[in-house]
Amino acid sequence: MVRQPVAAVLADVSRQTGLRFDVSPESKGCRMSALLRDINVREFLQILQVTHWLSCQREDARSPFSCSASAERTACPRTSPARPASGTCRPAAGKGLSLECRDGPMSKFAELVFDRTDANILLMGGADEYPVNVQLVDATLDKAMRFGPLGLPKALTYQRIGRSKTYVFSVRKRAGE
Repeated sequence: MVRQPVAAVLADVSRQTGLRFDVSPESKGCRMSALLRDINVREFLQILQVTHWLSCQREDARSPFSCSASAERTACPRTSPARPASGTCRPAAGKGLSLECRDGPMSKFAELVFDRTDANILLMGGADEYPVNVQLVDATLDKAMRFGPLGLPKALTYQRIGRSKTYVFSVRKRAGE
């Protein structure tokens, strides 16, 4: 998983949905990690609304969405962990979703879940660098996404988009932010 400029993520969404996006110059440098397949327009617009990261609007159904940094954000959200991941994540033996992360990067956990399920996963604001400690054996997608008490760093939070299989992980706001 590679952190990409938001314009690249929107280009991928455009290929999947047929929508067009114009990104403001101040938002083009923002980066996020995204693992998306078969995403629909409604889900993606909900992601933007839930994360309060980009604000996208359009004049009419034929015009492209014009996207810029949300009024709630003055800069690209980015927080690094106090202690970066230094371990590994790897598949484990089992029939269902089976994997093991020992101080492995959140990005690798997300890749393993994405490769073995039909989930869409976005990592915002540096969430991809945080260390994860979790062991799943024959787990369901729902169990994998609710692993919080088992290994999700307290600095991270996640949100499921509606009833979809799209999950957004982000860094919790610190007091005073």
